[in-house]
Amino acid sequence: MSHLQFQPDFLSVSYKGLTLALLPKEYALLDFLYQNRGHAFTREELLDRVWPLETPIDRTVDDHVYRLRKKMKPWADVVSLDTVRSIGYRLTVKDVRPMTVMPSHQDAELKEFAAKMLHKYHLFGQGDAIQMLYQQQKVLGIELDPFYEIYVRFISGDLMWLAEATNVPIENRLYLLLITYVLAGENPQEAVDFIERAFASGLLPEKHRQELYILDMLFPMMMAGQVEQALERFEKVSYPTIEEQGWERGFLMPTLLAESAAFFLTGQYERLEAQLDRVEAMIQEAPYLRESGYYRLARGVWEIHNGRKAVGKATLDEGFDILRQSKFVPQYLLFLRKAVFFFEKHLDEPELYREYRALWKDACKQYRLEEVAGKIRETLRKILS
Repeated sequence: MSHLQFQPDFLSVSYKGLTLALLPKEYALLDFLYQNRGHAFTREELLDRVWPLETPIDRTVDDHVYRLRKKMKPWADVVSLDTVRSIGYRLTVKDVRPMTVMPSHQDAELKEFAAKMLHKYHLFGQGDAIQMLYQQQKVLGIELDPFYEIYVRFISGDLMWLAEATNVPIENRLYLLLITYVLAGENPQEAVDFIERAFASGLLPEKHRQELYILDMLFPMMMAGQVEQALERFEKVSYPTIEEQGWERGFLMPTLLAESAAFFLTGQYERLEAQLDRVEAMIQEAPYLRESGYYRLARGVWEIHNGRKAVGKATLDEGFDILRQSKFVPQYLLFLRKAVFFFEKHLDEPELYREYRALWKDACKQYRLEEVAGKIRETLRKILS
């Protein structure tokens, strides 16, 4: 399969050494069609997906398709933007297979190395690197687990695809559906209830079940008012499991940061200060992007609580920028969700609350989170009934 390389920061697309500079909506249209290659869409569907907050006419789609076809002529042997009679348009990417089997496909050591690279990039929080490695696997002569097609869509923010991907077995996407509902759903207690029902369903792989139980569901529990229960789970389950499984490198810092939120919410400020100092020292040794961003969220909230508004806001903004630059979309969406929660419930700073609330609302529109949450809610109710 041939893969185009998308560079959102430059609104450009590359293939085999040729880079096309596109206009913003040309880029958005091509990106959407490429993510859904092989599927035909009506003009109305394309207008809804690519121009969701605007009121263009049908001719707008035709004009953009015309310009894209002209620009993509050098790739005509592998990529075509086809007209589908009585429907609309479809992007076709031809399967260009090598004449011989790539030796690297048979190399177990290289496969293991590629898997380790993906694990490292996930640990570091480098979403752009994960996407690049997945998109370039044919060029690099490696074959990755098919799960990464789902995961790459998730980290790139294609959450509507995740919500609608009924062709993907539910066991392969249930964990990501639950994580997405935590950040997109308005009712944290409902998110907690869905996770509990998923535990009982037996549909979750054991690794995902453990991740949810020891970490991912604890902040929605706190948002739902179950702070004491979360604190008890940190002590009795999370830390013992991390030690038993040898997960300190990937889970200890996120768990410490989650627990620091519980300390803040229960007024255990000395423990909070000590926890933040401990995490800061750990980040100096391992400056992972996710942990660096969320540490600044926790530290910024603490500074604002203590009356140091300017320092706190600068720290928050720095954390948000770190996560946004990581190209790991769900991480910075969750950052915004948490920031709004703290400002709304626990910090008396109306101006900052309005600012972060506006950022959150813009993100909700961009990623259609209300619609995504509705579709996921419907799916979860059906499969977990």
